[in-house]
This record gives sequence, C-alpha cells and structure tokens, in this order.
Amino acid sequence: MRRRKVNMKINMCWLYAISKYGYPPSIEDTLKVIDEIADLGFTYMEMEGVREENMKAVWDSRKLIKDKVEERGIKLMNFCPILPGLVSLDKREREKEFELYKIGLDLSEYFGTELVQIDSFTPPLKFKGDAPYKEAISFGLDLKVEVDPEF
Repeated sequence: MRRRKVNMKINMCWLYAISKYGYPPSIEDTLKVIDEIADLGFTYMEMEGVREENMKAVWDSRKLIKDKVEERGIKLMNFCPILPGLVSLDKREREKEFELYKIGLDLSEYFGTELVQIDSFTPPLKFKGDAPYKEAISFGLDLKVEVDPEF
C-alpha cells in the first residue's frame, strides 16, 4: 500500500478562547489567545465577531489583531460573524444584522481568511431560566425554551 502525502491544516477552534475568557472574549483577551495558540504550536486558528458590540470592537482593532497574528506566525483560516438577528422575525433587525455581516466579510478579507463561516442558528428561542453562552460554555445544563409560533 502506497501512502500519499497529505497536506493537512489543523486549526485551533475559537471555542478555546470562549472557554477560557468568556463569550465573547475582549480584544485584550483575544490578543492573549493569539499568543497562547502560538505557544501551543498551532499555526492556524479561527476567530469570531459576536453581535454588534464585539464585531465593531474587532473592526476597530483589526490592525492590532492582524499585526499580532503576523508577529506570532499565525494564519487566520476562518472568520465567523455570529449574528443571531439574521434569522429575526423583525425585518429591521435582519437588515441591521446583514450590515454587520458585511463588516464580517470585510474583516475576513482584511485578515486574508480562506473561509467565512456563518452559523445556522436555531429558530428564535426564548429561554426560560438560564441561557447558554452568557459568560462561558457550561455543560450539563437543563434548558427550557419556547419557539415563537410565527417563525
């Protein structure tokens, strides 16, 4: 059996940053994450822009972030605009989120990523009690939700 040479790119998932620093991580923590990922020996990583405040913070800090990944020899393979309002029943909200999505596309181009990932969001949910991803990833939660019947 002949083995063929495989050129595989293994990237560090953004869940590393979320699990360690909360959701979403601040720009200061994002810069720490880049150092940590490089120190762990990775050369590829993904990154997210989460909702309006974080997406705009990433946009405002894009040069700082790009300089840091270049300094550490990291390649951003994937940028993921996390914008749950894209599936909102409110047209104005969807349009606003689409404008933020365009910022995400511009960031992806600026960072030179190979991919733009968009999450396929669940229907608009109303959480009864605890909601996931408020601060960090939690496991074993018993979540209860309602789905808007108009969706």
